[in-house]
This record gives sequence, structure tokens and C-alpha cells, in this order.
Amino acid sequence: MKKIHIIILSIFALNIIGMLWWFSDTQVIKRQTKALAESLSMAKSDPQSIRALKHQKLTLLLADKLECSVEVSDYSHTFNRNELTEAHLAVLNYCESTSAKVSDISINFDNDTTATVTSILGLSATEKGGKTHSESCTAELTWQQNDKSQWRLSRISLKGKK
Repeated sequence: MKKIHIIILSIFALNIIGMLWWFSDTQVIKRQTKALAESLSMAKSDPQSIRALKHQKLTLLLADKLECSVEVSDYSHTFNRNELTEAHLAVLNYCESTSAKVSDISINFDNDTTATVTSILGLSATEKGGKTHSESCTAELTWQQNDKSQWRLSRISLKGKK
């Protein structure tokens, strides 16, 4: 076999392996978890158009039926999908800036169509008046595959560290 054929076959094999890795369920869920944090983060300089795109990005990550519970230091509440998206819009309009940083991501596949992500979530929000709120919590996210094989967020549980 000619040397050029070996090189072409090697490059082709590496591309296939790379694509299999990139589109694996684990990598898709990891990217979507990071995209979720990005949709919750906004800079003071972000115009309304960027904030609207972040809201659209968030809604695309959510399943039609969603349960969300938040139990942090001075706040406890449960949300359904509509309430969560409305709260996100309110934060985008009320806050000067926000930050959501995810770390220590651990993914556990419950079955072929459900995965649970556990991570540490660092949240910070600065109101338009300048007051800043920060919280570090444990996030447990349940991702489910829909009938189009897309991973969507069906359950969110945020618990503050005690």
C-alpha cells in the first residue's frame, strides 16, 4: 500500500473517532450543561439583544415538562417550566450582571434516555442598584432524550451548602 493511502486512511480514521467522541451522549450533555450556565450569565455591557438570545438559548435546553426546586441560604421555591422562564426574563431585566460557573461535573446515565448530572454551581448576581448576591450550591440536573434524540433538561435541583 502506498504511503499516501496510509496517511489518508489514518486521517479518515482519526476524523471518525473524533466525531464519535464529540457527538457521544456524555460530551453532548457536558456541553449542554455548560451552555445552561452560559445562558444564566450576562455581563453589565450585554445589550438587550444578547440577553434575549441567552433567554432563547435557555428555553431551547428545557424539556416541555420541567420540575425545578431551589433551596439556598435565604430562598426556597419550586418552579415549573413557565415560571422558570419568566423568572429568567425578570433576572435579565432586573440585574445588572449575573454569573453562573459550573465545576466538578459528574454524569451518571440512569438508562439510555436519562442522565443525571451533579456539579457545583457558583452563582452571582448584581442588582441594578449595585447590591451583589452570591451563592455556591450543588446542582443536580436530569437530562432526558426526547423523541428527536435531543437531550433536554427535565429536572433541576439546586441545594445550597450548609
